Amino acid sequence: MKQLTLKMPRLGETMEQGTIVDWLVEAGESFKRGDPILELETDKTIVEFSALGNGQILKKLVQPADIVDVGAPIAELNVDDTGEWDIFDEKPDTSLENDAPVALSNLPEITTKTAPLKSTDGSQIRATPAARRLARQMGVALKTLTGSGRLGRIEVDDVTAQKPQQERANGPQTYLLIHGFAGASSTWTQLEAILKRAGHKVYAPDLPGHGTNTTRADDPEDLVSGMLELAATLPKPFHIVGHSLGAWVATRIAAAFGSDIASLRLVAPIGAGDEISTDFINGIARVENVDDLMPLLGMLSPKSDTLSKELLNRMAKELSNGRLIELAGKLTNSNGQAIDILQPLAKVYDDVLISAIVGKDDLIIPPTHAFNLPARVGVHFLPAGHMPHWDAPNQVAKLLTGQFDGA
Repeated sequence: MKQLTLKMPRLGETMEQGTIVDWLVEAGESFKRGDPILELETDKTIVEFSALGNGQILKKLVQPADIVDVGAPIAELNVDDTGEWDIFDEKPDTSLENDAPVALSNLPEITTKTAPLKSTDGSQIRATPAARRLARQMGVALKTLTGSGRLGRIEVDDVTAQKPQQERANGPQTYLLIHGFAGASSTWTQLEAILKRAGHKVYAPDLPGHGTNTTRADDPEDLVSGMLELAATLPKPFHIVGHSLGAWVATRIAAAFGSDIASLRLVAPIGAGDEISTDFINGIARVENVDDLMPLLGMLSPKSDTLSKELLNRMAKELSNGRLIELAGKLTNSNGQAIDILQPLAKVYDDVLISAIVGKDDLIIPPTHAFNLPARVGVHFLPAGHMPHWDAPNQVAKLLTGQFDGA
């Protein structure tokens, strides 16, 4: 036996990267020559990577949904001397350095046969790559299907049969809307009205320490505990939408409620990078009057000057008591943002649809932070500032309700 590093293979002359779809052999498990080890997705298809000899996976270096460059390490293996593993030798790969394509004859055997996946109860799920791709596009969990193919394999027709059920699911839904730092339930007014006109139930509470909610919130965790109690009372499953700091709160709730979450939508989310406008965070927490408030609202949205005088006075009054100053100090540090949304996102149930809606003109959080979100998160950029639901409420509503392709 010898140890070697398995590298991302080039599955075509134009391939530069591949996505890990699923590991079919776990770390510590053995495999035989010809066994599928993992599933890869290129820009053209989903394929299985089959073992070139007997061996064992020692350590996985990448995880499902990771995008990996051709030639980059993906696993450490123990293999016997009878296989054809020479193309993964530890010697420098000069062909890659010279940007020359790998000869197709040297590639490991690739197949599009059915790949066994593990369901939550430990049994094996078999599905064709085409069925698996369609299921992801439709948001259908494979473990909910019964395969009609050989040995119970899930075929494309098994996935498309779910469409009538999805159409029923497109009826009235329940949405929980969680506003951001220094906001209130009133920030959702336009979006809430659109969703309600479409027949959906909408819950848009004030976070602790915000709006009319007098519960103290000196730490971000206080926001989470307050919303967890409310979420427990909602009909299941429900959709959860969070804006900015509220996106982090929404993610924490989604992680706690598992399959009871229908979808998680992150609007201008905090926590995916370092930079943030500390001038806004510190300024909004110390507002004393409307004159203090107006320039800060201008940073949020180009439409802030359309807000009514009554709403502006109410917002200034709610902010003038200084109750958010301590919380503001917990949101930033010397490096910028002190909130991390990436770790809780990793804990959200696998079948929950997650997307982000980002304003390309955001002045509070750089829109490029969206590129740091996990690969499972679909990102939509809108012509908006930090408040896409103010600047483009109809477009946001369509994204939330799946009326745009890919939403």
